[in-house]
Amino acid sequence: MEQPLAERMLRAFLIQMMRSEAIDPEDINAAADQLESDGDDEAAHQMRCLILDAAAPSMSEWTADRARARFHTIDGGKSDD
Repeated sequence: MEQPLAERMLRAFLIQMMRSEAIDPEDINAAADQLESDGDDEAAHQMRCLILDAAAPSMSEWTADRARARFHTIDGGKSDD
């Protein structure tokens, strides 16, 4: 089941804020601790997953890194002799 629009937007916003270092991961942990103390373990888990998502490269970065890894220089057959 797809998440509601507001949840998807908030998730993307928080991930971007962590990537730009506007929000510290410890702030996310503190929010997750509060959710746990309120009895919402699922929300706390999802909040902590944001930290991992923010640390992971985006799909386009990952694809570009894979493509760069496949490039190899080849000798063009010219010699200095």
